[in-house]
Amino acid sequence: MIKNIVFDLDGTLWQTRKSYIYAYKKLCEKYNKTPINGYEDVLNYMGVKVDLLLKDLFPDIIDQSQIIRDALNFSIEYIINNPDGTCFSGVYEVLKNLSNQYDVYIISNCLKEYVETFLNISNTKEYIKDFYTIELGEKSEHLKKISNGFTDKTIFIGDDVEDYNHIEDHTCIYFVFAKYGYKKCDVYDYHINSLNDLSDVLKVINKKERILEKDKYEVISCNDTNLTLINKKDHKYYFGFLNIYNYSDLQVVIDKLKNKTKGSTIIGPIDGNTYYKYRFSTNNFDWHLYPDAYNDKVAYEMFINNGFIIKQNYSSTLANVNERLYTRSKKIKVSDDYRFILIEGDKCYDYVEQLYDVAINAFSKADFYEEISKADFIELYLDNIRLCSPDLLLVYYKEELVAFHFTYEDIEKRFYVSKTVGIKKDHQFHKCLFKMIDYFYSLVIEKGYDKVLHHFMNDRTNTLQLMYQGYELNKKHFVLLEYNNEK
Repeated sequence: MIKNIVFDLDGTLWQTRKSYIYAYKKLCEKYNKTPINGYEDVLNYMGVKVDLLLKDLFPDIIDQSQIIRDALNFSIEYIINNPDGTCFSGVYEVLKNLSNQYDVYIISNCLKEYVETFLNISNTKEYIKDFYTIELGEKSEHLKKISNGFTDKTIFIGDDVEDYNHIEDHTCIYFVFAKYGYKKCDVYDYHINSLNDLSDVLKVINKKERILEKDKYEVISCNDTNLTLINKKDHKYYFGFLNIYNYSDLQVVIDKLKNKTKGSTIIGPIDGNTYYKYRFSTNNFDWHLYPDAYNDKVAYEMFINNGFIIKQNYSSTLANVNERLYTRSKKIKVSDDYRFILIEGDKCYDYVEQLYDVAINAFSKADFYEEISKADFIELYLDNIRLCSPDLLLVYYKEELVAFHFTYEDIEKRFYVSKTVGIKKDHQFHKCLFKMIDYFYSLVIEKGYDKVLHHFMNDRTNTLQLMYQGYELNKKHFVLLEYNNEK
């Protein structure tokens, strides 16, 4: 389960724009410098390390240590004199409630006194187990320390893509993007529009973690290169994606992996919370979400040279609407025994239990499939689709629900997402699928999109690949490897 909750500071727990402007103005006065394009230009540097910020704004100042101290003092002076409205709404209550269940930390690129000022202003010192600032190292180092070498699962809340990039191993750390903050970020596991939304996100994550409690996680490492190994029992292991700092160390890790799993089959690399992160990641699509062997050919070839074989290829593809396929699919006729019904928005929630029955039949023989209970499926699916605006195509044969297509609009309104197509085995034939494509493309065009994302598709599914063939814009690969270690 989740052990640690870690917060960035600026733009996540408090808003200090005015203190930046005040400090910049005072520095310009003290050091006799004309501000570049006005005082508010300093806001472009929110979240940047203070030494880099001041070196850029005041390159002629020789004593950088003194100007750093002056900047800190001026900023704190403003905050102390103007405390009202500095902290985001709900800070005190959220941190207090979280501390009852988790170890709560703050990490920031700022200096120690700055965090101490926040703790005093917000009156939350007793609810923070510890904090780490730039004097002690990089955010990624602090996260690794807090997570105890990726043993203790951690959630990191920040407002910048740089915060996301500090997460080194998604097996143990979730990133929650604070959309109300200073920066933009289109890669995250969850997002919140206010601190008060965090409790709902934690409910979803903890439900996932509860399902996964039966799986035993451990880290295999050599120096700073490591992977996460998951014991699935029945002589089967999954291994998580790697943090690779040195390829010589990677070979040592692979050797340890083989020795640890003798008499078993090894499958990987997988990301996140095994299959569940994919299955219920309905609120956001992240090109970095899955390990991509094509982005690290050296590591990929090392596994192949060590006897691993390709078990399966998956991909997520961003494509323009295939007008030829749309025209073709509209001409397809199916038996009158089939009925196609489009359900939109909140009404989709009423059909989750029926979707489970179709999914169990449709995917039971699929690679990497793990069945969960109907109760967990309903609960998790409902929690996640409430975070987006879903559309659901239901296909009935007479009175039996035999297929569904779950889709939704990308939260950033960049494209339309084809998330899941489930068809019972007795109805997996050419015409039925093509008619579903007809309904999908009609919906895409009706909503005003010309780009679609086909989410995490098996590359062996040739019919679905027709949806983007020749119209591909970007593609994310996921190569699943397997090693039979039973010798």
